[in-house]
Amino acid sequence: LMTAPVTEGQVIGGKYLAALVFYGFLWLPTVAYGLAISAYETVDWGPIAAGYLGILLIGSLFIAIGIFASAMTRSQLLAAMMTAALLFLLFLLGVFEELVSSDFAKKALGYVSIWNHIDEFANGIVDSRRLIFYLSGTLFFLFLASRALADKKWR
Repeated sequence: LMTAPVTEGQVIGGKYLAALVFYGFLWLPTVAYGLAISAYETVDWGPIAAGYLGILLIGSLFIAIGIFASAMTRSQLLAAMMTAALLFLLFLLGVFEELVSSDFAKKALGYVSIWNHIDEFANGIVDSRRLIFYLSGTLFFLFLASRALADKKWR
């Protein structure tokens, strides 16, 4: 793959899009639950759509982190452990929000807290700050992955 006439960005983009499409197809059958319930009861599709958008965005960021970890090492096991560690730290930031006393630190940790984002999406709230957070985080980790791949290519 490294000798093929494609750029690092194309390799990372293809891998990312394939993983994201697969992730989306894994969640697709759950739409049947809403359709089954709507046959017997009135369903508010707004919060359901917001929840699916949240799941897609969170999964998008997690996939990008996994691709970054994969680009950093040759070992699949080490990449999985790095991804798990990074995601654990990301989830842990929400816990630290409750432990700090500074208002600035509380706001900063609250902004990056995955727990707050999940709660908002689950309640049907789609905030542009959350969209920007996930899209910029995803693009940042994909950029880092392409740089790591380019660095590996020239070693």
